[in-house]
Amino acid sequence: MIRPSQPTDYSIAYGGANIRLRNSGLNALPAPDDKLYRGIAMSTRPNKVTRLARYLEEALLPTACVLCGAIAERTPNLCDSCRNDLPRLETACHRCAEPLVLPGTCARCQRSPPPVDRTLSAFVYTGYVPHLVQQLKFAGSQPVARLLDELLCDFVLSRLQTRPDAIVPVPLHPKRLRSRGFNQALEISRALHKKLALPLVTRGVERHGSAEPQTLQESAADRRRNVREVFKVCASNETYEHIALVDDVMSSGATVFSLAAALRTHSICRIEVWTIARAQYLES
Repeated sequence: MIRPSQPTDYSIAYGGANIRLRNSGLNALPAPDDKLYRGIAMSTRPNKVTRLARYLEEALLPTACVLCGAIAERTPNLCDSCRNDLPRLETACHRCAEPLVLPGTCARCQRSPPPVDRTLSAFVYTGYVPHLVQQLKFAGSQPVARLLDELLCDFVLSRLQTRPDAIVPVPLHPKRLRSRGFNQALEISRALHKKLALPLVTRGVERHGSAEPQTLQESAADRRRNVREVFKVCASNETYEHIALVDDVMSSGATVFSLAAALRTHSICRIEVWTIARAQYLES
């Protein structure tokens, strides 16, 4: 699925000497079953030489496309060709972002309206998108993080109708946060916070109860049970009437719907969901 890497060597003058650096694509990173995907990469501190090399590469060299290794053009870390190949979510249900042939509301949301008013997802979770999301979540790739931040910000700005009062990243269970070392939803939210100049709520919403990942649940009903009443919302969030929940991928919607239901009890009138991608999930 991932294109062959095409790294490019560059020679630059620094301190009277020529330094040869390689601007490589994401394919230099390990496969999803590598140990780095279990959080070891996040705990590894680069030495001074590595930090200098990374600084010089980012500051002086053109960024490489994280998918094919070609020089990135308009978008950081992504060439125009690969950007055009990303599966944009053009037409979807306005409540849950389920891909549709025609715009409107999907049958599931008509039967049982979710506790969110609108969902914005930039891409369909297929093609190159799963690879990019996995590099963000499990390898902590900074080039991919910057790329996905940029793509989601651009998408939200193009579809934004009413600016929310605040951005709320979907929290991780403390056990999973300790294991992974960071919350990808929070990292995405920080970029939106800076670009949209919106308050970022990092306190007042807690996750407890089950720490079992949603990806291990066999059915939509299992996913709903796994996140039922796992979010605790403090009264401090009552000052916001319109918020946007931010996460990386939305599948069945069980997680964000559970969080939205908890927020609804605190006088929040309008809730949107912003995600990088929407996965098509069949009810079972």
